[in-house]
Amino acid sequence: MSQSRIEDILPLSPLQEGLYFHAVYDDRAQDVYTMQFAFDLVGPLDAATMRAAAEALLRRHANLRAGFRERKTGERVQVVRREVELPWSEWDLSGLDAAARDVELSRVMGEERSRRFDLAVAPLLRCALVRLGEGRHRLVVTNHHILLDGWSMPLLARELFALYAAGGDAAGAGLPRVTPYREYLGWLAGRDRAAAEEAWREALAGLEEPTLLAPALTAAAGAAVPDVADPSGARPEAVVPQRVVSQLPSGLTARLAEVARGRGLTLNTLVQGAWGLLLGRLTGREDVVFGATVSGRPPEIAGIESMVGLFINTLPVRVRLRPEESLAGLFGRVQEQQTRLMDHQHLGLNEVQRLAGLGELFDTLTVFENYPLDPEGLELPGTGLRIGGVEVNDATHYPVTLAVIPGDELTLRLDHRPDVLDGEAAERLAGRLVRVLEAVADDPDRPVAGVEVLEEAERTRLLVEWNDTARDVPRTTFGGLVEAQAARTPQNEAVVFDGGSLTYGEFNARANRLARLLVEAGAGPESVVALVLPRSVETVVAAVAVLKAGAAYLPVDPAYPAERIAHMIGDARPALVIATAATAATAADAAAAARAASAAGPDAPLLVLDDHEVTGRLERAADTDLTDADRRAPLLPEHPAYVIYTSGSTGRPKGVVVPHAGIANLSAAEIERFDVTPDSRVLQCSSPSFDAAVLELSMALPAGAALVVPPPGPMVGEALAEVLVRHRVTHALITPAALAGLPSTDLPDFRSLVVGGEACPADLAARWSQGRRMVNAYGPTEITVAATMSEPLSGGGVPPIGRPLPNTQAYVLDAALRPVPAGVTGELYIAGAGLARGYLDRAALTAERFVANPFGAAGTRMYRTGDLVRRTGDGELEYVGRADEQVKVRGFRIELGEIEAALAAHPRVGQVAVVVREDRPGVKQLVAYVVPEADAPAPDAAGLREHVAAGLPEHMVPAAFVVLDALPVTPNGKLDRRALPAPDFGAAVSAGRAPRTEREELLCGLFAQVLGLPVVGAEDSFFDLGGDSIVSIQLVSRARREGLVFTPREVFEHRTPAALAVVARDPEGASGQGAREADSGVGPVALTPIVHWLRERGGPVDGFCQSVVVRTPAGADAGSLSAALQAVVDHHDALRLRLTRAGGARCGAWRFPSPDRWTPGRVCCGWTRRVWTVRRCGPWWRARPRRPGAGWCRSPG
Repeated sequence: MSQSRIEDILPLSPLQEGLYFHAVYDDRAQDVYTMQFAFDLVGPLDAATMRAAAEALLRRHANLRAGFRERKTGERVQVVRREVELPWSEWDLSGLDAAARDVELSRVMGEERSRRFDLAVAPLLRCALVRLGEGRHRLVVTNHHILLDGWSMPLLARELFALYAAGGDAAGAGLPRVTPYREYLGWLAGRDRAAAEEAWREALAGLEEPTLLAPALTAAAGAAVPDVADPSGARPEAVVPQRVVSQLPSGLTARLAEVARGRGLTLNTLVQGAWGLLLGRLTGREDVVFGATVSGRPPEIAGIESMVGLFINTLPVRVRLRPEESLAGLFGRVQEQQTRLMDHQHLGLNEVQRLAGLGELFDTLTVFENYPLDPEGLELPGTGLRIGGVEVNDATHYPVTLAVIPGDELTLRLDHRPDVLDGEAAERLAGRLVRVLEAVADDPDRPVAGVEVLEEAERTRLLVEWNDTARDVPRTTFGGLVEAQAARTPQNEAVVFDGGSLTYGEFNARANRLARLLVEAGAGPESVVALVLPRSVETVVAAVAVLKAGAAYLPVDPAYPAERIAHMIGDARPALVIATAATAATAADAAAAARAASAAGPDAPLLVLDDHEVTGRLERAADTDLTDADRRAPLLPEHPAYVIYTSGSTGRPKGVVVPHAGIANLSAAEIERFDVTPDSRVLQCSSPSFDAAVLELSMALPAGAALVVPPPGPMVGEALAEVLVRHRVTHALITPAALAGLPSTDLPDFRSLVVGGEACPADLAARWSQGRRMVNAYGPTEITVAATMSEPLSGGGVPPIGRPLPNTQAYVLDAALRPVPAGVTGELYIAGAGLARGYLDRAALTAERFVANPFGAAGTRMYRTGDLVRRTGDGELEYVGRADEQVKVRGFRIELGEIEAALAAHPRVGQVAVVVREDRPGVKQLVAYVVPEADAPAPDAAGLREHVAAGLPEHMVPAAFVVLDALPVTPNGKLDRRALPAPDFGAAVSAGRAPRTEREELLCGLFAQVLGLPVVGAEDSFFDLGGDSIVSIQLVSRARREGLVFTPREVFEHRTPAALAVVARDPEGASGQGAREADSGVGPVALTPIVHWLRERGGPVDGFCQSVVVRTPAGADAGSLSAALQAVVDHHDALRLRLTRAGGARCGAWRFPSPDRWTPGRVCCGWTRRVWTVRRCGPWWRARPRRPGAGWCRSPG
């Protein structure tokens, strides 16, 4: 009986599983896990003997004869063949000159490395012998990493050259007995898996997010973040890394070794701790994770030190940074944690990441190469041949890999994907690591917070150069700005409203008369006057009058809930309350409620502007500008100008007190940045209760422009468009939410648009920046409206929030108030002219948020915004998110805690959590999750909504209320926001679309099989259902057995049975690479402008048809005509377009019905020849034959 060609079938080690996935994920790209070792051989060489020695290696080590396959069950195995042929090639470059030889040698090596291995075909190793000259050769050994690790190569090389010295005879080489690789795999199988899982679960407990360096590095360069990974584990296109090498001086290396010895640490621990610290600084986190390669050679296996194969494993290293801890203490904790995990380093990375539940945990890898290939250690006695040098080329798929090579001069090798960071950025990253290691060597007892990763020039750029905003601005009050403009242009329109307009002279006179009444009533510097008024010309006049009197105005929206108005009046204790007859009752009731709530409540008089007695007094008052002699005290720019109430985390709104000092600065910046001139018309779009109204006032009045004041009510949609057109508005501040709802209207006068209040999506910027100046402004209420502004937008990408205004400084800092490098996310702190005084009567909160400025003059402060931002490489600021529970929805700043406090006051609510969800792109909504009080019936959504609306403004009322049995929590007891279910907004619950074709039905079944689910819908996502990279391979394998061909990459790209059904190929139509022709005419395409226009018109389009009657040639029958039409449709992709309800067009392969299924159309009398009616109906074409008669006619479409 003949012997089987299969010697053994073995399972895969954990890392082999991962490498197998990477190899088959995209079988068309270069495999970065192809390794190459090149040995320079000096002396006489016998090529036949060297080849025999290499072939003897394959016979000696069974695992070098392994190919990797997937069984029908989906299990991946390595199949060891008894005999394999070694791929061997020889090249003679000795006849070339030196330059040409180097070029050709590089080409040969590059070709050897770029040529992919087919993992199923053994051996996964090949050799090329290149003759360079007399007595000079280069032996190039190329293998797939799935076969060997770096530790194995020196062992393999020693054996190879020992075999060569023995003439290729293994028996005479004196080599030790081979310990089979299967013994290691058997050892793996015997490990306590449950104990390992528990150890890793404990090590990663409380970890809240992955540590991804790539976004910070690309942001620093101002580039788009490449798709280096996604939550489902998908990989990008393979990119061959570039390399930066830093060699530490021998003195620094010695000092590091001394620190390690003195503290009982390894050099590996020092480097890992330093890398973790650097990652923390570059990602803005104090709990970081990176990958590390462990040797994986268990001492329990006899002969393990001489075994060749893949033993290494990649596992996470977690570093928790404590700013006050010493470096030595940090390193000790890192080493202790690694020591505890040593017995559990056999678990695969995929399994460890599954236990953490966060997807891909890291995108950087550290490798400690304590297996250098030393040419002097590779002897060839008696051959006359010696090793002149060794060159190693290997790589990983990670964006950044740090290899540490020990020696008298420690070598740091940084392999980096060039699409993530270029050579200069990689040099800078390596320099930062060296700087950290120098700090370790200098003083290992210094605190972690004391380590500086910035260069001095970089620190200067961040703190000084990018904040060099000094500019001369008049030191005056807002009233002074208005008075100066009224003196310059008294006849120009100042305020325009539906009932008419006021010139600057008229407006200033009205404000002066009212200001004098306010002074008589007790208003003056350091006092507050409440304006319970809607948006109107009276509000504008009253606000300026209060400022002229020297007091600060408090805008109160009369549409607010009575409870909130009462709180504002009671908290601010105004000297006077201004209202009109329409709002007087609201103001009086609020004041009464405030007095009832507190013995120290306000007893402010109420001034009703349209009261007969008040109008009479106004008519008699002088209309000249006020001076300090007219006021109750001298007015200075440092005195408060206005008080704006914002949401409070404790459930109590807080008043922000803003002085005059920053208004002149803001106004000057606006006039310049927005190109405001006396012929401009500025829209007062904002509610007076928000500080955006101050931006509009200070944009218009100091510039001599006209302020357009529309009637009260929301300025959105058609109403906003109508005001813009009717009043020929040239300048407006519009929030992105309102801008998104603004209909497309011809706005020839609208030349300057300011967006602010919330993040502006890229598509809005692209749409509205065309044909006008568009600027993105940013600023919390605690700054005089705006702290930064962008340059004019052009629509390319998400708009940045720009750079600080004149006389303003913006600092991006970490938790220890250190500046972070460009590209790194940090918290934004603002200092300078526009800073608010603080919170009204909230000294503790003011001290918490307005802190000493360590970068400015003594006594200066900066405001901690709570906003997370990062700088681009040229200094622009990009908004990232919030550092706390404060959010912005539709331009309103909201403390979620205030909403939660309101809901918690409901008698039937036990627990509550409020979040902002964006279940539809660009649509942010507040959603409240409540757990009923014990033994209480569950509250209904309508009751909860009514309860919240009674105390909070409309923009703070959640869009949905979801009742849960319990709030989901993470393993460490925190609210698990990601586990909160999406709300049901009343739509019918869908079980998922059923399959419509045989392919979809087959794929739905295969999805269900590999995912262990009873049923899967045609549009269900593979990864939403629990799929991952390993299961995707099983899906591909099972589909191929069923006659459908696609790659794991296509699973990641298309994800659903319906989408995969379109791209899957039949086995006979698939190439060896599993590729589909690029020009197949199948797949989604973007809508054309005319189809966009048609869709935006609204209504059904199914009957939007055209038709034409075509005369047929003599002798044509139905079959030939059908074939001809089919050929035309097959040739022109556009004729197969189908408009989907999702709004995109999909080009699909479909065929005409056979002739016997046609039904005759209407017959017009008198037809004489056969005609065809070809109808184009929306996205479909169809053809119908018309029977011959006495004549012919055109069929209506």
